[in-house]
Amino acid sequence: SIPFYWKDNERRYRGVNPAFLDYFGLADAEAILGKTDAELGWCLQDEEEEQAEKEILQKGKTCRDYRTFVLVHGIPQRISLSAFPVYQGGKITGLLGSINVRDTATEKRELESLGILDRDTGFLGFRGMTMAGMRLEDDRVRRGEDYLATILQVPEIKALVHQYSRETQQQILSEICTAIRGHAPKSAIFCYIGSGVFCIFSKAKYTDALTERLNALKSTVESITSVAGYSCTLTLTATTIRGSEAKGFNTLLYLLAKRLNDAICQRWPFERPSGDSIQISMAQLKEAADGISLIDIDTYDILYFNPALLHMLKLPVSPDSYRGRKCYELLAGRAAPCTDCINHTLQRYHLHTWKRSAYFTSGTILQRDMLVPWKGKNARFSIMTNLQHYQKDLESEKNTLLRREEVINDIITIGIQEPDPEEGIRKMMARIGETLQAERFLIFEESGHGTVSSTYEWRRDTAESVMKDTQNVPIASLKPLYDHFEHNHMLILHEVEPFLQLHPDFQPMIQGLTSLVSGHLIQSGRSLGFTEVVNPASESFSSATFLLSSLTSVLAIMLRNRDM
Repeated sequence: SIPFYWKDNERRYRGVNPAFLDYFGLADAEAILGKTDAELGWCLQDEEEEQAEKEILQKGKTCRDYRTFVLVHGIPQRISLSAFPVYQGGKITGLLGSINVRDTATEKRELESLGILDRDTGFLGFRGMTMAGMRLEDDRVRRGEDYLATILQVPEIKALVHQYSRETQQQILSEICTAIRGHAPKSAIFCYIGSGVFCIFSKAKYTDALTERLNALKSTVESITSVAGYSCTLTLTATTIRGSEAKGFNTLLYLLAKRLNDAICQRWPFERPSGDSIQISMAQLKEAADGISLIDIDTYDILYFNPALLHMLKLPVSPDSYRGRKCYELLAGRAAPCTDCINHTLQRYHLHTWKRSAYFTSGTILQRDMLVPWKGKNARFSIMTNLQHYQKDLESEKNTLLRREEVINDIITIGIQEPDPEEGIRKMMARIGETLQAERFLIFEESGHGTVSSTYEWRRDTAESVMKDTQNVPIASLKPLYDHFEHNHMLILHEVEPFLQLHPDFQPMIQGLTSLVSGHLIQSGRSLGFTEVVNPASESFSSATFLLSSLTSVLAIMLRNRDM
């Protein structure tokens, strides 16, 4: 019953007993024979084990109860080993070792109570995941061993909590866990942090054919259509990140979650409903700008008015304003039900949209009505939009647009009226920088030798020039910027820091950068360089986007005229 193994003098496995296979969850020994622990990647502190085994093989020592960390079923465990040399013809030709197995059931309960192990899956929980990740991060910094983190989500698990018994939920989780174990490398560490989200960690050197493994895992999980006699539809979304891409383990978790969200949004461009319905909380309705009401269609009692509708009615924002009152009383100013009431025509699955005049406002109301279930009965759910407000907003937006066009025309006139294109470019830049209350405005031009240099700079009087520090910058170092330009000629960063966290290798050329608007300079499909508006005033940020988007092509033409 004791797990035994034997190795040759190169520390390669030559045999194991059945208890060893059971302990590590191996079907047979073929996968490990002829390999070292370092090649298998399941020993997390291989230098300790290597030192002990070298003393056995080189000095003939017997090592008792030396401890090391190994992966058992994808979970890091500190185990105790004993080993002694094997002689043939008076020479040491290998070693024989055994694992001192402890009371795993008691230890498992202790780890679950500490939150290190997840009791539903047997994988590491959130606390265990953090401990394992910090150990891998330490190895990356101390020993230069990069690691890979993969996050997986099966979103349907969240909905299954409300549909099936705990036993069925655990059986579904068990099938997913079996699939994950079956497609992951032996060096993988498995974690489950709840709500259908799994994490897998592994040293980078052991993650060969990762894309193929993830595709196979996705196919396996999504092929599960029934469990315990219940039908189910499962989907799996996965994304990865290397430890070296992040500035520490905490940043890695942030970037990993963001990449998962981006992958889900790319796969499902809309919020995917669970089943055939979606849930909306009353708190969400409170924040709506439109008036929302819920009416009992049998008694005309008001069940709910949101704050926006109470504002329209000039009533205090409190449930006491409508509690115990009728809809025709507050919404129509009548003492009896409206003669044109449409309650009897409403349907559960059809949205009735109509315009009407309302006595509580001078404008026109756009109203949408539908029957919805409410505490076992049908209720009328209504959304009311005051079109007069939207008309005012439209006029305001139109005036703003006209003002912006006047500014753009003024800037273009300044540039093209100047006989010297160089001076025209500088005057345009000065007007743009002043209009946007920016710290500085630069133009970077490509040299044709794989570099860019700043060729024009406008700055506030208090700012120092950065021209000398922004010459001959390799385009390769600006890869995230140029990658963005491939699908969008404007880069708009209200806050620069999240962009830097997402692209840790990207180093800004200008110190003190907090916000940025950059435009790609293109002429006849050829990239000339880019512009940078540095730290525009927050109140003019939307104008910065509009102005620079409109004027980037004009600046490209000015550069062409200068060259001609």
